[in-house]
Amino acid sequence: MSADIRIRATDPLLDQDGQTLGLPWSIGGTFDLASPVVLDVPGKPRLFTHADVGWTYDQEDPVVTRGDPGEQPTLPPNQTVAVAITGVGGSVRAEAKPLVLSGGLGTVFSFQAFDRGFRVRPTLEWMYRRDTIKNTLGAGEVEGTGTRCTPTCRVTYIKNETEKGFHSLGPGVELEADVGRMGDFVVGAYGAFRAFYVVSDRKANIESRGEWTRLDNGQPSTRQDTIFRTRYEREPWHYRFGVGLRILWSPEE
Repeated sequence: MSADIRIRATDPLLDQDGQTLGLPWSIGGTFDLASPVVLDVPGKPRLFTHADVGWTYDQEDPVVTRGDPGEQPTLPPNQTVAVAITGVGGSVRAEAKPLVLSGGLGTVFSFQAFDRGFRVRPTLEWMYRRDTIKNTLGAGEVEGTGTRCTPTCRVTYIKNETEKGFHSLGPGVELEADVGRMGDFVVGAYGAFRAFYVVSDRKANIESRGEWTRLDNGQPSTRQDTIFRTRYEREPWHYRFGVGLRILWSPEE
Protein backbone atom coordinates (compact mmCIF):
# COMPACT_ATOMS: atom_id res chain seq x y z
CA MET A 1 0.00 0.00 0.00
CA SER A 2 1.26 3.45 -0.88
CA ALA A 3 -0.01 6.70 0.59
CA ASP A 4 0.71 10.38 1.20
CA ILE A 5 0.42 11.62 4.77
CA ARG A 6 0.02 15.12 6.15
CA ILE A 7 -0.08 16.03 9.84
CA ARG A 8 -1.33 19.47 10.81
CA ALA A 9 -1.83 20.92 14.30
CA THR A 10 -2.59 24.32 15.80
CA ASP A 11 1.09 24.38 16.79
CA PRO A 12 3.10 24.74 13.52
CA LEU A 13 6.09 22.93 15.08
CA LEU A 14 4.05 19.71 14.94
CA ASP A 15 3.38 19.93 11.19
CA GLN A 16 4.93 17.27 8.97
CA ASP A 17 4.44 15.47 5.67
CA GLY A 18 5.51 12.04 4.49
CA GLN A 19 4.97 9.16 2.12
CA THR A 20 4.83 5.42 2.60
CA LEU A 21 5.36 2.38 0.42
CA GLY A 22 4.05 -0.82 1.96
CA LEU A 23 4.62 -4.37 0.67
CA PRO A 24 2.25 -6.62 2.65
CA TRP A 25 2.17 -10.39 2.07
CA SER A 26 -1.00 -12.42 1.82
CA ILE A 27 -2.27 -15.95 1.32
CA GLY A 28 -5.68 -17.01 0.11
CA GLY A 29 -7.87 -19.11 -2.11
CA THR A 30 -9.78 -18.63 -5.34
CA PHE A 31 -12.79 -20.26 -6.97
CA ASP A 32 -13.05 -20.24 -10.79
CA LEU A 33 -15.95 -21.03 -13.06
CA ALA A 34 -15.41 -21.27 -16.85
CA SER A 35 -17.76 -21.71 -19.79
CA PRO A 36 -17.40 -24.18 -22.66
CA VAL A 37 -15.45 -23.01 -25.72
CA VAL A 38 -17.30 -20.01 -27.18
CA LEU A 39 -15.47 -19.75 -30.53
CA ASP A 40 -13.83 -22.51 -32.59
CA VAL A 41 -10.71 -20.49 -33.35
CA PRO A 42 -7.05 -20.86 -32.31
CA GLY A 43 -6.80 -20.53 -28.55
CA LYS A 44 -10.32 -21.98 -28.08
CA PRO A 45 -11.44 -19.02 -25.93
CA ARG A 46 -13.72 -19.58 -22.96
CA LEU A 47 -15.27 -17.04 -20.62
CA PHE A 48 -14.60 -17.33 -16.90
CA THR A 49 -15.11 -15.61 -13.58
CA HIS A 50 -13.30 -15.96 -10.28
CA ALA A 51 -13.81 -14.96 -6.65
CA ASP A 52 -10.92 -14.66 -4.17
CA VAL A 53 -10.47 -14.38 -0.42
CA GLY A 54 -7.06 -13.30 0.91
CA TRP A 55 -5.53 -12.95 4.38
CA THR A 56 -2.86 -10.27 4.73
CA TYR A 57 0.26 -10.56 6.88
CA ASP A 58 2.71 -7.84 7.95
CA GLN A 59 -0.16 -5.38 7.97
CA GLU A 60 1.30 -2.36 9.76
CA ASP A 61 3.07 0.28 7.72
CA PRO A 62 4.80 3.15 9.60
CA VAL A 63 4.16 6.33 7.69
CA VAL A 64 5.28 9.47 9.51
CA THR A 65 7.25 9.59 12.73
CA ARG A 66 9.06 12.44 14.46
CA GLY A 67 10.25 11.72 17.98
CA ASP A 68 8.92 8.81 20.01
CA PRO A 69 5.20 9.27 20.70
CA GLY A 70 4.75 6.09 22.68
CA GLU A 71 2.82 6.65 25.89
CA GLN A 72 1.80 9.78 27.78
CA PRO A 73 4.79 12.20 27.91
CA THR A 74 6.61 12.23 31.25
CA LEU A 75 9.53 14.02 32.89
CA PRO A 76 12.17 11.68 34.38
CA PRO A 77 12.77 12.01 38.15
CA ASN A 78 15.21 14.75 39.20
CA GLN A 79 14.93 16.47 35.82
CA THR A 80 13.83 20.07 35.49
CA VAL A 81 14.72 20.94 31.89
CA ALA A 82 11.86 20.81 29.38
CA VAL A 83 13.89 18.98 26.72
CA ALA A 84 14.07 15.97 29.08
CA ILE A 85 10.35 15.27 28.62
CA THR A 86 10.04 11.78 27.09
CA GLY A 87 7.36 10.43 24.77
CA VAL A 88 7.29 13.58 22.62
CA GLY A 89 6.59 13.37 18.88
CA GLY A 90 3.95 12.61 16.31
CA SER A 91 3.25 9.59 14.13
CA VAL A 92 0.70 8.06 11.79
CA ARG A 93 0.48 4.37 11.06
CA ALA A 94 -1.57 2.66 8.39
CA GLU A 95 -2.64 -0.89 9.12
CA ALA A 96 -4.24 -3.09 6.47
CA LYS A 97 -7.18 -5.13 7.68
CA PRO A 98 -6.24 -8.79 7.16
CA LEU A 99 -9.29 -9.77 5.07
CA VAL A 100 -9.12 -8.79 1.38
CA LEU A 101 -11.89 -9.61 -1.11
CA SER A 102 -11.39 -9.65 -4.87
CA GLY A 103 -12.76 -11.14 -8.08
CA GLY A 104 -12.69 -10.79 -11.83
CA LEU A 105 -14.08 -11.54 -15.27
CA GLY A 106 -12.07 -12.60 -18.27
CA THR A 107 -11.28 -14.97 -21.10
CA VAL A 108 -9.15 -18.12 -21.12
CA PHE A 109 -7.00 -18.90 -24.18
CA SER A 110 -5.53 -22.42 -24.30
CA PHE A 111 -2.64 -23.79 -26.35
CA GLN A 112 -0.12 -26.62 -26.35
CA ALA A 113 3.67 -26.31 -26.18
CA PHE A 114 6.49 -28.55 -24.94
CA ASP A 115 3.98 -31.40 -24.46
CA ARG A 116 2.09 -29.33 -21.88
CA GLY A 117 -1.12 -27.40 -21.81
CA PHE A 118 -0.82 -23.64 -21.29
CA ARG A 119 -3.52 -21.06 -20.58
CA VAL A 120 -3.45 -17.27 -20.72
CA ARG A 121 -6.13 -15.38 -18.79
CA PRO A 122 -6.57 -11.62 -19.38
CA THR A 123 -9.06 -10.23 -16.87
CA LEU A 124 -10.84 -7.20 -15.48
CA GLU A 125 -10.24 -7.24 -11.70
CA TRP A 126 -11.99 -5.82 -8.62
CA MET A 127 -10.63 -5.56 -5.07
CA TYR A 128 -12.00 -4.36 -1.74
CA ARG A 129 -9.82 -3.79 1.31
CA ARG A 130 -9.92 -1.71 4.48
CA ASP A 131 -7.19 0.25 6.25
CA THR A 132 -6.98 1.45 9.83
CA ILE A 133 -5.23 4.81 10.19
CA LYS A 134 -3.79 5.46 13.67
CA ASN A 135 -2.74 8.90 15.01
CA THR A 136 -0.48 9.52 18.00
CA LEU A 137 0.79 12.88 19.25
CA GLY A 138 2.77 13.60 22.42
CA ALA A 139 3.99 17.12 23.24
CA GLY A 140 5.52 18.89 26.24
CA GLU A 141 6.67 22.39 27.05
CA VAL A 142 7.31 24.84 29.86
CA GLU A 143 4.38 26.34 31.73
CA GLY A 144 5.58 29.93 31.71
CA THR A 145 8.87 31.19 30.24
CA GLY A 146 12.39 29.85 29.95
CA THR A 147 13.57 26.28 29.43
CA ARG A 148 13.17 24.91 32.97
CA CYS A 149 10.02 23.42 34.38
CA THR A 150 9.58 26.24 36.88
CA PRO A 151 7.05 26.23 38.28
CA THR A 152 6.17 23.23 36.13
CA CYS A 153 5.91 21.74 32.64
CA ARG A 154 2.76 20.84 30.74
CA VAL A 155 2.03 17.96 28.36
CA THR A 156 -0.65 16.79 25.99
CA TYR A 157 -1.26 13.34 24.53
CA ILE A 158 -3.64 12.62 21.65
CA LYS A 159 -4.42 9.18 20.23
CA ASN A 160 -7.12 8.38 17.68
CA GLU A 161 -7.88 6.09 14.76
CA THR A 162 -10.32 5.60 11.92
CA GLU A 163 -11.11 2.99 9.26
CA LYS A 164 -11.48 3.48 5.54
CA GLY A 165 -12.56 1.03 2.82
CA PHE A 166 -11.27 1.19 -0.77
CA HIS A 167 -12.79 -0.25 -3.97
CA SER A 168 -10.40 -0.77 -6.88
CA LEU A 169 -10.69 -1.86 -10.53
CA GLY A 170 -8.01 -2.73 -13.07
CA PRO A 171 -6.53 -5.17 -15.57
CA GLY A 172 -4.90 -8.48 -14.80
CA VAL A 173 -3.18 -11.34 -16.60
CA GLU A 174 -2.28 -14.91 -15.64
CA LEU A 175 -0.07 -17.49 -17.31
CA GLU A 176 -0.78 -21.09 -16.30
CA ALA A 177 0.91 -24.37 -17.21
CA ASP A 178 -0.18 -27.96 -16.55
CA VAL A 179 2.10 -29.80 -14.14
CA GLY A 180 0.21 -33.07 -13.68
CA ARG A 181 -3.06 -34.96 -13.75
CA MET A 182 -4.97 -36.78 -11.00
CA GLY A 183 -7.82 -38.72 -12.58
CA ASP A 184 -10.35 -36.20 -13.86
CA PHE A 185 -8.40 -33.28 -12.40
CA VAL A 186 -5.52 -31.30 -13.90
CA VAL A 187 -3.06 -29.50 -11.63
CA GLY A 188 -1.71 -26.24 -12.99
CA ALA A 189 0.88 -23.78 -11.70
CA TYR A 190 0.33 -20.10 -12.47
CA GLY A 191 1.78 -16.65 -12.06
CA ALA A 192 -0.38 -13.54 -11.99
CA PHE A 193 0.01 -9.77 -12.23
CA ARG A 194 -2.82 -7.34 -11.49
CA ALA A 195 -2.95 -3.55 -11.40
CA PHE A 196 -5.69 -1.76 -9.48
CA TYR A 197 -6.92 1.82 -9.60
CA VAL A 198 -8.77 3.10 -6.52
CA VAL A 199 -12.22 4.18 -7.76
CA SER A 200 -13.63 5.13 -4.34
CA ASP A 201 -12.67 8.15 -2.22
CA ARG A 202 -8.93 7.87 -1.48
CA LYS A 203 -8.80 10.28 1.47
CA ALA A 204 -9.34 9.76 5.18
CA ASN A 205 -9.23 12.70 7.57
CA ILE A 206 -8.93 12.57 11.37
CA GLU A 207 -9.28 15.49 13.78
CA SER A 208 -8.68 15.21 17.52
CA ARG A 209 -8.44 17.73 20.36
CA GLY A 210 -5.94 17.38 23.21
CA GLU A 211 -6.03 19.18 26.54
CA TRP A 212 -2.75 20.37 28.08
CA THR A 213 -2.19 19.35 31.70
CA ARG A 214 0.49 20.24 34.24
CA LEU A 215 3.02 17.58 35.18
CA ASP A 216 3.13 18.56 38.85
CA ASN A 217 -0.49 17.83 39.73
CA GLY A 218 -2.35 16.97 36.54
CA GLN A 219 -4.42 20.14 36.66
CA PRO A 220 -5.48 21.86 33.42
CA SER A 221 -2.86 24.15 31.90
CA THR A 222 -3.26 27.78 30.91
CA ARG A 223 -2.38 26.83 27.33
CA GLN A 224 -5.11 26.54 24.72
CA ASP A 225 -6.05 23.02 23.61
CA THR A 226 -4.21 21.61 20.57
CA ILE A 227 -6.17 20.31 17.60
CA PHE A 228 -4.41 17.42 15.82
CA ARG A 229 -5.38 16.91 12.18
CA THR A 230 -4.19 14.13 9.89
CA ARG A 231 -4.90 13.60 6.20
CA TYR A 232 -4.26 10.13 4.82
CA GLU A 233 -4.51 9.68 1.06
CA ARG A 234 -3.96 6.44 -0.82
CA GLU A 235 -2.07 6.58 -4.10
CA PRO A 236 -4.45 5.83 -7.01
CA TRP A 237 -2.58 2.74 -8.30
CA HIS A 238 -1.54 -0.38 -6.41
CA TYR A 239 -0.38 -3.77 -7.64
CA ARG A 240 -0.58 -7.45 -6.83
CA PHE A 241 1.85 -10.19 -7.83
CA GLY A 242 1.04 -13.81 -7.09
CA VAL A 243 1.85 -17.45 -7.72
CA GLY A 244 -0.17 -20.53 -6.90
CA LEU A 245 -1.59 -23.89 -7.85
CA ARG A 246 -4.96 -24.41 -9.53
CA ILE A 247 -6.87 -27.70 -9.62
CA LEU A 248 -9.09 -27.95 -12.71
CA TRP A 249 -11.90 -30.44 -13.23
CA SER A 250 -11.21 -31.60 -16.77
CA PRO A 251 -12.25 -35.23 -17.57
CA GLU A 252 -10.23 -36.83 -20.35
CA GLU A 253 -12.12 -37.29 -23.58
